[in-house]
Amino acid sequence: SLGDDLYPVLESIDAQGFLATLDAQLAQIQPLQKVGNALNIPALKSDIDLSALQTWFTIEDGTVEVEPFDLTVAGIPMNVRGTHGLNNDMSYEVLAAVPREMIEGNIVTGAALSALDGLAGQASRLGFDIAPGDVLNLRINIGGSMANPTTTFNLVGKNEGNTSLAASLTEQ
Repeated sequence: SLGDDLYPVLESIDAQGFLATLDAQLAQIQPLQKVGNALNIPALKSDIDLSALQTWFTIEDGTVEVEPFDLTVAGIPMNVRGTHGLNNDMSYEVLAAVPREMIEGNIVTGAALSALDGLAGQASRLGFDIAPGDVLNLRINIGGSMANPTTTFNLVGKNEGNTSLAASLTEQ
């Protein structure tokens, strides 16, 4: 529907569709730059290649919901899902399998890896096998708006079965 100013009322838009890209890039996307800064991974702060991306989406009451899709950014397998309003608010969850060597030199995440290694050593002495792998599985929540994004990071373990998140994303 149209408002009094003859512009669409964003909250009234409903649609569905399939998004497929052949050759696309995202340049200087603030939410990704914020993730790249937090993890100190320069490749996440630059242009992101979205070639051959395919996903379904729906728009209901002005909110776009993106069905989960897989992509690899800078050698990091990711699974992305979430919503964003046509008014720019967003709520996305990214499951990322970050190779350990990408963040070992980073002071913040390097300290976290050292702590994880220490805990694994203590658990090993107690008979538990929780050796940290070559991949750091993260759940990254991105909220706020495109201009003022918020991010939170959570370490996640292995998914169902006995395979790592990286392995399951690679298999897909």
